Amino acid sequence: MELCHIFSLMLICMTLSTSAQSQQIIADPEVTAYLGGDVTLHCRLQSESTVKITQVQWTWESTEKKKEDIVIHNPAHKTHYFNSAFSGRVVYTNQSLGHVSINITGVKLTDKGKFTCQYTTFPNGIMKTTTTLIVKAKKVQGQSSHARVTGILVCVLLLISCLPIAVIVMTKNSFCRRILQAANPRPASPSVVYENARDLPGSELSMDCTYTTVSLHLFYN
Repeated sequence: MELCHIFSLMLICMTLSTSAQSQQIIADPEVTAYLGGDVTLHCRLQSESTVKITQVQWTWESTEKKKEDIVIHNPAHKTHYFNSAFSGRVVYTNQSLGHVSINITGVKLTDKGKFTCQYTTFPNGIMKTTTTLIVKAKKVQGQSSHARVTGILVCVLLLISCLPIAVIVMTKNSFCRRILQAANPRPASPSVVYENARDLPGSELSMDCTYTTVSLHLFYN
């Protein structure tokens, strides 16, 4: 009789172990949320059809605060929200009793921490898993494109500021060439080179071209 009793206990233990191994909770180990935005945490229990889910509960805890109950769902008593740091900002969603989620709006920096999804089942008891929420500063949309636009505007402004200087230089060079051409209607040698317009004999207007170097090569017809 004792051997039969021991054998029966072994069979029960093996059955419970196999049943526990055949079910598991699937959830993201880590989720990133942005300050002021929304975030959804999913939790799904994979189990045999013979396993009955009697209750689902979400809790939260962080390094600064102790564990708080957020929401609990019971098929008989429906959904109940606890008075927590997420009051008014959390919504429990029941896609199916085996696939649940919570949506948090207006994410705060203090929301970071560990969220635990806990299933109470029959006959296998309690199963749970944890998702760590990371909160970052609000993402800036189009940051790279804004930098490109800023660079283009800077280049345009530089071109506009340099344009008057270029026009003055080109006008001055053209003026100096006209002076040299007027002073040399027909040169006496195959090539006459004036390195500076002020060197022209008898030219009073050439003083404006003091800092302009002009080379003029003239040839006989």
